[in-house]
Amino acid sequence: MLTGEDKKRHGRRLETQINQAAPGKWKGHKLRAAASVTVVSLNPWLRNWVGCAHPPKTDRAWLERTAEDYLYMLRHAPVFHDPLGAFSARRQAFWYYPDGAWLQRIVQETFNVWHFGQYNFLDRMVRRRDPVAIAVCLGRFAEGAMRLSMLLARDYTPHWKWLAAEFRKLPDIEQMDVGLRDLFASHDIDAQADLVRKINDRIHTQWVDRFDLSPDPRDHPHPLFCAKNELAEKANGEWMDIRRRR
Repeated sequence: MLTGEDKKRHGRRLETQINQAAPGKWKGHKLRAAASVTVVSLNPWLRNWVGCAHPPKTDRAWLERTAEDYLYMLRHAPVFHDPLGAFSARRQAFWYYPDGAWLQRIVQETFNVWHFGQYNFLDRMVRRRDPVAIAVCLGRFAEGAMRLSMLLARDYTPHWKWLAAEFRKLPDIEQMDVGLRDLFASHDIDAQADLVRKINDRIHTQWVDRFDLSPDPRDHPHPLFCAKNELAEKANGEWMDIRRRR
């Protein structure tokens, strides 16, 4: 990665020379293509992967313009050599969401946990007993629960295929992890329903304590749905259907 000016002057030549000099094999690994090393500059690289070269100005822009899985990569990937400090400074600028955007992300994943857990699995899938629909529903429920845990720890969430592994690195998630493992190990739908209720209740209790929400909303049968609405109000806006790139 070069400065913009150096990229204009030397990028194409440097990339050609590096790829010509690079070995076809290294420690048993083969290059996948003849030009496997690319030379880039910082702003285009960030726009291509993260979505923008500089942190957005508004909460809405954070959620609509950035790709959270690449924000996670930007924050956690090792930097081997940065003598100018430019990459490290830009990474620090993207370190985490502002509070309003963070709360909106929590609202979104709380909705997913409620929607796939209480609203669909407990109230619909348990009755219908369609194994394929149940598998899809529980997968989306678990994904929401893990993303919520990472958001509560003030971290971004990675691409779905690495989510479970990264989720398990968090502190104080053993109870949630055990509940999710038991959920997918069980073939008894009634036992699964009990586990989903317990996870929902745990999240609701945690949200009540963390965000000072109503502990017992009596006007609605789904407390987690009410918690989502209260959180949306705290985030200074109505629920937004933020479309995020995956």
